[in-house]
Amino acid sequence: MKTIVVIVTYSNRFHLLKQVINAALGEGSNKVIVVDNNSHTESKKQLIDLNKVLGDKLKVIYLDKNYGS
Repeated sequence: MKTIVVIVTYSNRFHLLKQVINAALGEGSNKVIVVDNNSHTESKKQLIDLNKVLGDKLKVIYLDKNYGS
């Protein structure tokens, strides 16, 4: 059985997002999908770097504006 986690993020919350991603993968999730709801530039850069490290375990969908929950 595969477990996939979906997380929606916004603003400047990478420090919290990284904790959630690592916890999900640490608990055995096979993949994490992050919907970046137009977060701040610095958070996007950090998310891109993390995506390079995690490879196929992380998929990021970047939105052009904050569409809400």
